[in-house]
Amino acid sequence: MTHKTLKALFAVLMSMAANVASAHAFEVNGIYYAITSPTDRTVAVSYRGSDCDSYSNEYSGSVVIPETVTYNGETYCVTSIGTFAFRDCMGLTSVTIPNSVTSIESEAFRGCTGLTFVTIPNSVTEIGVSPFEGCTGLTSVTISNSVTSIHNSTFSGCTGLTSVIIPNSVTLIGNNAFRGCTGLTSVTIGNSVTSIGSNVFRGCTGLTSITIPESVTSIGQFAFYACTGLTSITIGNGVTSIGSEAFRGCTGLTSVTIPNSVTSIGCGTFEDCPGLTSITIGNSVTTIGNKAFSGCTGLTSVTIKSNAIVSKEYSSSSLAGIFGTQVRSYAFGDGVNAIRDYACYNCTNLSSVIIGNSVTTIGNKAFSGCTGLTSVTIGNSVTEIGEWAFYDCTGLTSVTIPKGVTSIGSYAFLGCMGLTEVSGGHSLTSIGSYAFYGCEKLKNMVIPDGVTEIRDYTFSCCKHLTEIRIGAGVETIGTEAFKDCSLLRIYNYAEIPQNCGTDVFTVVKSNCKLFVHADSQDLYSVHQDWYEFNIQPMDDEALAIEDVNDNLNEKIQGFYDLSGRRVNLNDNLNLNAKLKKGIYIKDDKKVLIQR
Repeated sequence: MTHKTLKALFAVLMSMAANVASAHAFEVNGIYYAITSPTDRTVAVSYRGSDCDSYSNEYSGSVVIPETVTYNGETYCVTSIGTFAFRDCMGLTSVTIPNSVTSIESEAFRGCTGLTFVTIPNSVTEIGVSPFEGCTGLTSVTISNSVTSIHNSTFSGCTGLTSVIIPNSVTLIGNNAFRGCTGLTSVTIGNSVTSIGSNVFRGCTGLTSITIPESVTSIGQFAFYACTGLTSITIGNGVTSIGSEAFRGCTGLTSVTIPNSVTSIGCGTFEDCPGLTSITIGNSVTTIGNKAFSGCTGLTSVTIKSNAIVSKEYSSSSLAGIFGTQVRSYAFGDGVNAIRDYACYNCTNLSSVIIGNSVTTIGNKAFSGCTGLTSVTIGNSVTEIGEWAFYDCTGLTSVTIPKGVTSIGSYAFLGCMGLTEVSGGHSLTSIGSYAFYGCEKLKNMVIPDGVTEIRDYTFSCCKHLTEIRIGAGVETIGTEAFKDCSLLRIYNYAEIPQNCGTDVFTVVKSNCKLFVHADSQDLYSVHQDWYEFNIQPMDDEALAIEDVNDNLNEKIQGFYDLSGRRVNLNDNLNLNAKLKKGIYIKDDKKVLIQR
């Protein structure tokens, strides 16, 4: 070992020895001091003995700390209140801190239950961890404008503290800083704070309102957990993330506006906030954690403006898991481009859904099990309805399929026993197996020309289905596709008879009229799957019909009656007037309006 190394080691050992001794270097007028720099002649207020527990409650009453002290003929400047200096001095009632002090170290006043007020002078720039933790008698504190950080647990458990002003110099509020301050009713957060840590105001039951300035970019997890008295919050436009369970258990909270700056809402953020009645999710949110609004029993309406359930991390989350099952209305704004798998799975109280025009896909089981759903508005940009999408939506009575939809997945409307009408969907090319299985009240159905196959069990058990129109493009019909349907009329526009699977039609075929092209009548009459029907040629009205059930809201311009007269309903300015039931001519094609 070299001389240089030995010298360095000796210096370290001496430094450690000095630190041990510094806890009780000397005492002047009942205050103990530790020398922090013999060269600069600075000291820190310390405690008696070798550790803070050597003497119980060595400080009591009012303590006035001087700016300088003299010891052995030397004058020292008091620049710090050291670690554990007044810890557990329950008889201490007040402390006067001089302007010479620049730092208050960790746990300096921890457990001083008799301390009632503290003024931190402007000279202080650094406050350590837990300096006032558990000071239950502390009712007021003044924080100087020179402090830049309020560290972890600074005022944790100060149950008597009623108000706090955090100056503009502070940029960080650390974890647990005001946790359990149950008497705190007013907090002013300075405009320079950029981060609110975890558990900062957790359990501050007396806090009624809070304004988070625009300088803040993140709110930590559990930040306002169980603030039961909190009735309103204002979240600044600078906030980008709200941590898990940040406002969980804020039972008095009635309204929340999440600004467009927020991109993520953590798990359980507003869980168990029964007073919340409505929520609007801003345009920038990409992630909503599980149970974010679960237990918000008063929440009935949710507006989602962004594609908030797209994140891979939460791609399988359901809105039932996020908001709970009590929500009655969802509106997906034009910022949403997809409604993912299981999005509203088992939202049993959901009664209405509005899907914005930016949505292109409705995922698998997106609304499966929404037994209370009665109204669905599907945006014009949707091209795909996934498998099981509306499975078992027993309260759904009508659905309009937009013109852009090309695919309806298997089981999409299976078990929708209240469904009486399906309109639109004239761009469809694929309808999956069991798509409308068990839709008992469905009375008629149009299968557009783009569909090439009616798959197995597609309309099976639609007991009230009496009329179907099969498009010209359909080439095959699968097993039991129309089993247990009460068909009375079939309009089949295919010129060549389709091959059918097993038990496709279980009606008495001779009692069911089959309308086909006159030129194809002979082909159907000898085909093994069709010859038993009451085959009749289509009349002129059944031919060349383009948009059945899809023109209820068509503008009336360009419509003519069968005599060639323009239809104006005596009001040429009423551009959205509805046409009566009947056959019209538009763009040289016949159009059937059914009501």
